[in-house]
Amino acid sequence: MMRVFFTLLLLGLAPDLWGQNAPLALDAHGQEPIKMYKTSWSTDVSVIAGASAFTAAIVLWDASFPLPTETEVSRLDPMDVNRFERGAIYNQSSTINTISDVGQYLGGMSSWFLYLDPAVRADGWEVAVMYLEVALLNQAITETAKTIFRRPRPYMYNPDYPLEGKIGSSTGYHSFWSGHTSFSTCMSFYTAKVFNDYHPDSPWRYVVWGAAATVPAVTGWARVGAGKHFYTDVIAGYLTGAALGYLVPELHKRWARKHRQEIPK
Repeated sequence: MMRVFFTLLLLGLAPDLWGQNAPLALDAHGQEPIKMYKTSWSTDVSVIAGASAFTAAIVLWDASFPLPTETEVSRLDPMDVNRFERGAIYNQSSTINTISDVGQYLGGMSSWFLYLDPAVRADGWEVAVMYLEVALLNQAITETAKTIFRRPRPYMYNPDYPLEGKIGSSTGYHSFWSGHTSFSTCMSFYTAKVFNDYHPDSPWRYVVWGAAATVPAVTGWARVGAGKHFYTDVIAGYLTGAALGYLVPELHKRWARKHRQEIPK
């Protein structure tokens, strides 16, 4: 999961860095570039470094837990799962699992489409910083939840699932919440939010928001269909990702607005 995350992170970040040489518009005084978002070396680097270090610490903590044994797995009873979610235990599909992987990649790479817009390319650095913050904060929060709750995945309860796939599984207790869903959602909502900020009157914003909501929803459905997660896992992941994808650019936008108001006339 971590290898996939960093692959998506680099792929999504690439166009952010390529777009930094676009021309910048100046304010009425010809002094300050007009920016949709504001960043700060001290604040944003602290957030990025802090989230990265925190994730590393959580991963090390998670690695300290013993791996599932045959005795432990045999004690997992499907009847201990609430009736609403019990049906997910018996889901198995490699095809649907592939769909969930595709959904994660689509969400993670959705920011590429933003760089078709010259205005976004002009703010390439700011958009790159926000991308990193959204992705790394989501990863830190998601890894923390997985490590604290240590909820068995549905297939761990499934008597038809191969025993060798359960015993010694390092991710068998990483059900809550869904990292595929949270990552796809945070990146999709981030893309839609940034597009909406630059084009608040565009009729395409409805299409963009619709796609941003649909791709992670399908990803979450596929995670349940593949027997990797319960319904509450993907719901929690969806809500977490949506909040981060929307709030991070919104806070940077408000910060930029406040900064413009403080510029001496």
